[in-house]
Amino acid sequence: MLWVVVPARRVWIMGLAALIALSRVYLGVHYPSDVLVGAAGGVATGLLVLLGARLVHVHIGPDDDGDRRQYRDVEAPGDRHGEVKRAAE
Repeated sequence: MLWVVVPARRVWIMGLAALIALSRVYLGVHYPSDVLVGAAGGVATGLLVLLGARLVHVHIGPDDDGDRRQYRDVEAPGDRHGEVKRAAE
């Protein structure tokens, strides 16, 4: 489910996964059913992680600024004045 975080690379990610899966069968390391069951298990796990993140209200996806952000605003846990400090990623 990496394409959820980097949607612009969706085709490349799926292509790489397909090449790796085909290479496992071609080299005789796995049977085709092994690869299919592994892929299905990976997709199911990814969907469960996304569902769990949505249930606890965690945003998983690309940033609005295109992942170019170096600093983010955070509030210090013990800060009583509500001052916002700059923290490095």
